[in-house]
Amino acid sequence: MSPRRFAPPHSRRSFLAALGLGAAAGALAPFVPLLEGEARPGSFPRRLVLFHTPNGTIFDEWRCAGTEHDWSLSPMLAPLASRKQDVIVLDGVDNVAIYSGPGAGHSGIGTLWTGTELQEGDMHDVPSGWANGISVDQLIANRLEGQTPFKSLELGVRVTNNATVRSRMSYTGPAEPLSIDSDPFNVFDRLFADAELDPLALAEQREARLGVIAGVEAELETLGGKLSGADQHKLEQHLDNLRAIEARIENSVGLDCAIPSMPAELALNDPNYAAIGALQMDLLTAAFACDLTRVASIMWCREAGGPVFSGFGHVDNAHWLSHRKEEPYMSQRRQIHTFYAEQFVALLDRLAAVPEGDGSMLDNTVVVWASAICESTAHGSRNIPVVLGGRCGGYFETGRYLRYGSFTGSPKHAEHGGRTNNDLLITLCHAMGQTDVETFGNPGYCTGPLL
Repeated sequence: MSPRRFAPPHSRRSFLAALGLGAAAGALAPFVPLLEGEARPGSFPRRLVLFHTPNGTIFDEWRCAGTEHDWSLSPMLAPLASRKQDVIVLDGVDNVAIYSGPGAGHSGIGTLWTGTELQEGDMHDVPSGWANGISVDQLIANRLEGQTPFKSLELGVRVTNNATVRSRMSYTGPAEPLSIDSDPFNVFDRLFADAELDPLALAEQREARLGVIAGVEAELETLGGKLSGADQHKLEQHLDNLRAIEARIENSVGLDCAIPSMPAELALNDPNYAAIGALQMDLLTAAFACDLTRVASIMWCREAGGPVFSGFGHVDNAHWLSHRKEEPYMSQRRQIHTFYAEQFVALLDRLAAVPEGDGSMLDNTVVVWASAICESTAHGSRNIPVVLGGRCGGYFETGRYLRYGSFTGSPKHAEHGGRTNNDLLITLCHAMGQTDVETFGNPGYCTGPLL
């Protein structure tokens, strides 16, 4: 089905039915899904982005210095200076499931977002199969299904069409990886080919929805004196939800929706790596602004892969360079990691440019930047680089550097008493309103949310 910008208008009967106070049932689900649960604070939807970059980092130049609130950015993270107050650097998170079960190193992309061991298989030099569970983005997308035209978006930048555990990051279940679309022109057509963005129609729909809400509020308020204590409490929650939706409509969620401009053509090759990524980030931001989805991922190349950064004068591919410790290759590695930090900031800037109430879309989003391994030359998965951007509706207190455990960088598989990526995945579920999630992936690696 082609995505449409506007949902059909809803009637008072559909509101009352969703509350259990009318004849029809369920008609309101796409419009007021939060009525089924407790009242949720805030008038804007929360959003999640998984932002993957390959081949780890230069650990000694990634680690920051200082304490939680008094800290300085490291050389690898220096491009984040303009967004330092909007991020949390997590130092000491282990991609732990890759250490028990098949696979190793780069194949940890299969455990990173699922928190489960890999299945048996024959992929790659250290054989393994696919991940053995659902990924965090898909669990959240499943729970939000019906609220937006698309459950989620899986975007790529020069990700190979050769599907292996190292070229996929999202899973709907065990051995069920989702394909990644690395062609921004395909993504544009999926999202916007049939979009309806007529300003007059949008304004008319806004007024119609506000009218429906006002009518329902008036009818519900007349019931207040006729209900028992428990029913009265439920009614008050529903009224709070309706008022939150009303505020969201009045604050014009979706009215900043605009179709991004696209070039007439763009070769999908290594020299255009940055340009492809920029288009994908434009499309992701537009999809959020138009409320087409609230869950997305972007994979910059596959693990154990990478383009030739010819714009920097490189002649070797990024994965080969990631194994080098001598000059001039170390300088080239620094250029690559700086590039990815700049892309992360560029996405945060895009989200921050979309106003929502007194803040921005970035305030209601969390972007999780991570790689499957830590130090590129060692291929260990202890202390993977993780940075969170955005406050996700106030869940995260940003501007912090959090360090767990005592990881020193050597030996590469040393135990160091940090926290697991499973706990990070629980944290993301809670940030996105799924606070009933107590474990994620293998329960044996879970101790509770990081934040």
